[in-house]
Amino acid sequence: MYRHVLDEHGFEVVEAIDGRDALLLALTRPPSLVVTALTLQHIDGFSLCEILRKDPLTTHVPVIVVTSEARPEALKDARLASARAVFTKPVRLDALCREIASAVESAIPADAGSRPEASASAHDNSIDVRCPLCYRPMAHQRSHVGGVRQRERWDYYFCPSCTRSFQYRHRTKKLKPVI
Repeated sequence: MYRHVLDEHGFEVVEAIDGRDALLLALTRPPSLVVTALTLQHIDGFSLCEILRKDPLTTHVPVIVVTSEARPEALKDARLASARAVFTKPVRLDALCREIASAVESAIPADAGSRPEASASAHDNSIDVRCPLCYRPMAHQRSHVGGVRQRERWDYYFCPSCTRSFQYRHRTKKLKPVI
């Protein structure tokens, strides 16, 4: 049913038979978007999200979860596993298609898979950082320069959608949650 609706909306759909197949397809040909369930054979939806986030080729690929799971803990865990959106069945297809279109439109192009989670302009120090949980742009809060053996810069960002704070380290080009 989802494939038929997405085909009608002009999306090219590649189906996987289980979580392991989805991971293999995503790593060999990074998609513009992944739509997954939470309960999959071999690799569940939570693990699929986490693995895709750790690989440089798929770290920026938005993931949308469609699930029959209704427990608040499971839905929260799906968001913490970096799902852009979580839909509980029955899903309103118009809402799902709108979210998919929005995710594809705002996604970093597939050829940018090797880029870090933030990109700096060569002309200034501005950095565009997107939230790893909802993939929306984050607001810069402050910067810190320090270090023991060498100077290092950290920037602190806040995601207004998720209400979480993150630290971006320029030396390692890593974005980590601030606890």
